[in-house]
Amino acid sequence: MGLYSRNDWILNSFFHPLSTREVLEKVEQKIKDHLKRLLPHTPPIILLDLDSTLYEVGHRTLAIMKEWNQAPRTQLSIQPTLDRVTLEHIGYSLADMAHKLGLKPDHPETHHALKELKSFWGDRFFTNDYLPHDKPYPGAAEYTQGLFELGAHLVYLTGREESKMHKVTVKNLKRDNFPWCEKRTILVMKPSVSIQDVVHKQNVKSLINKTGTLIASFENEPVNIMALSKVFPEAMHIFMDTVYSDNPTEAGNNLFRINSFKKEESFS
Repeated sequence: MGLYSRNDWILNSFFHPLSTREVLEKVEQKIKDHLKRLLPHTPPIILLDLDSTLYEVGHRTLAIMKEWNQAPRTQLSIQPTLDRVTLEHIGYSLADMAHKLGLKPDHPETHHALKELKSFWGDRFFTNDYLPHDKPYPGAAEYTQGLFELGAHLVYLTGREESKMHKVTVKNLKRDNFPWCEKRTILVMKPSVSIQDVVHKQNVKSLINKTGTLIASFENEPVNIMALSKVFPEAMHIFMDTVYSDNPTEAGNNLFRINSFKKEESFS
């Protein structure tokens, strides 16, 4: 069985040939169908990743990048290029950003700058202090609210570390009008940064099994969506095609794909 990353994973995976509207409405219908069965002890559950699924986190990286650009240091010949970074240049990694700016990450000066920037970025990105820069993708809060109003229980499942990011994660969810209710919403964060994201996401199985029935998951990371599809084979698994790592995984089957939470938008 081959392992694929990024576009190769998409090309080798099977996604149901449905439009964005059809995928989003299918999730809604599955919630309705589940509730019609009158199973009070198994409420319908939706799993929702945060970073690059509900939230566009490029704004967080951009703010850190601008702060780094303003810091005093030995002048780099590539500094004018780094100074013109915009949201459109931000990808999953700093190397992705360099490529979009036309820089070669393996060039000595670029390599040195990215190494320094990565340390600066890493000290800030995974903290409460910079989370206010995050912005929800258009339609994400409205669609999620709609699922909640239909009767779904929501599990926000994120790789963010609880001790460093819980406070503002909750504050942002409330700020951006995502459903937040003690009885029907749960935020599941990593207890330790040492736990791999994929393991953390698989570990949600016991919580789901105790709480209800998983209807669908929304996730931008191929490795994670493949792990969830194995743990919950009966659920819908929706790939949010935004930005994601180049970590390889096996090709998927029986998946769904969107790049927006707005029903009128779809892939060209």
